[in-house]
Amino acid sequence: MIFNSIIQSYQCPSCDTIYSKALPTSVIPMGMVIIAAAILWARTYSLLMSNYWLSGLSAIITSTVLLLIMLLFLDWHRSRIFNKGICMKCGSRLKAKFSGFTGGIFPDLTELFIYTIMLLLPYIVGMILKST
Repeated sequence: MIFNSIIQSYQCPSCDTIYSKALPTSVIPMGMVIIAAAILWARTYSLLMSNYWLSGLSAIITSTVLLLIMLLFLDWHRSRIFNKGICMKCGSRLKAKFSGFTGGIFPDLTELFIYTIMLLLPYIVGMILKST
């Protein structure tokens, strides 16, 4: 499958609320987004630097680090509930329901959001730099 995720799911035994988190692990789409974002960042950096190779290297580093930061933030944000292990509705202790690896042909909304931000951010920064 092209779009893969690691999924953890917990359920409250009292109110039957299900909490789950999915962390994208799709290597091929992430690589494609990093390359596309690096091209956009290279165009943006070329407005600031005259050295083509330095702007390209900076673009690759920026797009890779930005993706890692976004994935770590997503994991941290979604893990807050699981680290506490307490239901947000009734305060009962959560029990593990499912943990595993899933794949599919279509990306989930989280992946689409991350990829959209990755591609829009260099474009927006470039537009701001061009306008100044």
